[in-house]
Amino acid sequence: YVYTSPRDTVLEALFLHRFWAFLTRACCPLWIAPNLLTAVGLAHAFVAYALLLAYSPALEGSAPAWVYVTCAAMLFVYQTMDGMDGKQARRMGGGTP
Repeated sequence: YVYTSPRDTVLEALFLHRFWAFLTRACCPLWIAPNLLTAVGLAHAFVAYALLLAYSPALEGSAPAWVYVTCAAMLFVYQTMDGMDGKQARRMGGGTP
C-alpha cells in the first residue's frame, strides 16, 4: 500500500502551501515534532466542537455570534496546524516529498 494524497485545491496551490511553509519556518523550531503540531490543531478542533455544543446543544443555530466566530477561528487553526505538520516533517527530513 502506498498512500497518495489527493490533488491540491486551487486555494492550496495559490496560497496555503506558501502560508504553511512561512509559518513553519517562522514559528516552529526544528525540535518540535510534527505530531505535536497535529495534536495542537486537533485540540483546537475539539474545543471548537465542545464550545458549539455547549451553547447550542441541539445545533439549531441559537448560539451567540461570538461562538461561531470563535469556532471558525479555531477550525482555521486546526487546518493550519494540519498543513504545517507536513512542512515540519519535511524540514526535519522525516516526511515524504
